[in-house]
Amino acid sequence: MNRNLRPRAAGLILSLTFVFITLSYPLTSESDFLKIPKSARAIGLGDSYTSIIGDTTAIEYNPAAMNTIDNLALSFMYQSWIDNAYACYFSGAMKIYDFVIGTSLYYVDYGGFSHYDSYGMLLSEYQPHDICWKAAISMDGGLLFDFLTGFSVGIGAGVIGRGLADFGTWGLTVDLGINYTFTLQRLGFKYDGELFRMPINAGFAIQNIGFTGDSTAPLKGTLGISAGLAKGLYLSMDVAIEYGRPFLYKMGIEYTLFNILILRTGFNLGRDTGNLAFGLGLRYPEYFNDLRLDYAFSYLDTLGNNHNFSVYVDFPVFVDHVSQYYQQGIYHYLHGDYELAKEKWLKALAIDPENKLVQKKLHDLEKLMKLNQMIENEKGMSK
Repeated sequence: MNRNLRPRAAGLILSLTFVFITLSYPLTSESDFLKIPKSARAIGLGDSYTSIIGDTTAIEYNPAAMNTIDNLALSFMYQSWIDNAYACYFSGAMKIYDFVIGTSLYYVDYGGFSHYDSYGMLLSEYQPHDICWKAAISMDGGLLFDFLTGFSVGIGAGVIGRGLADFGTWGLTVDLGINYTFTLQRLGFKYDGELFRMPINAGFAIQNIGFTGDSTAPLKGTLGISAGLAKGLYLSMDVAIEYGRPFLYKMGIEYTLFNILILRTGFNLGRDTGNLAFGLGLRYPEYFNDLRLDYAFSYLDTLGNNHNFSVYVDFPVFVDHVSQYYQQGIYHYLHGDYELAKEKWLKALAIDPENKLVQKKLHDLEKLMKLNQMIENEKGMSK
């Protein structure tokens, strides 16, 4: 197949897959609570989170984006709603060998309701709630083929439980995702500026394939891209489609000051409420790989103000040093820092001399470095 046709063919296949699935889906769902964002950082970025990597909440947006988690990471979120309604969210992910596995639990409490008779006597009390448990796994395509390095895939499954007035329902969902990390230099751009060496993440996810009770889950397909524009400045954009609704256009900007204070703003065009959001974050990486406290605010019109608080922590424990050095080498390789990539892979090989994957990466890298050196020598001789 012509190389120029491959991206178009892949895009056509994904589009046809989404259309085929959605044709049988009704316009309503008993599990619309699945659409609620589950990260204060995501809310602050306008919910444009499909291509954000290295975060446990990727389970809710794109399971493939979990792939860059190196250790054990946890996140917790609390959401405050009107009339004593609230929601709590927990997620965790851990790298095991060449895979990242994760799980999450989301609970929504809509507040208590009381049922009285015509004489004002209490007949019954209800505590309606929703709950969703998910499990997901992701892996890097480089485990299968060298040319797929930086391309990750992920799959997640969820179990839904609903407790309503006097009865309950349950459901099952499946999420699929892909993510690709690259640089402009890797795509063939010859410029040597910092912007061309900064990683770019592109992701695509199909979420909520399944059912709840007598209806289907709110199926959604999202395409996203995120990239660093300068030191401390990060941009993310998503385009989402839900069957029976207009396109959702999302964008968020994040700026980090002194590697501690994070400012965010984002918008989500197409939603009925909460189109604009603002957020703050505090980082404290001194004793952790990353410790982040996030807050986001969004105005929901007649529903009032929405306050969201979350904590994210990446522990430097349970470290697989071979895997860590390997992933660090991949990072430097994608940035074009071949000497640093070689250094990391040599450290991995010193710990595990029989590791075939690291051996192959080093072999291919040395060939590439020799080729680049030959090209430089020829350029010098031609001058």
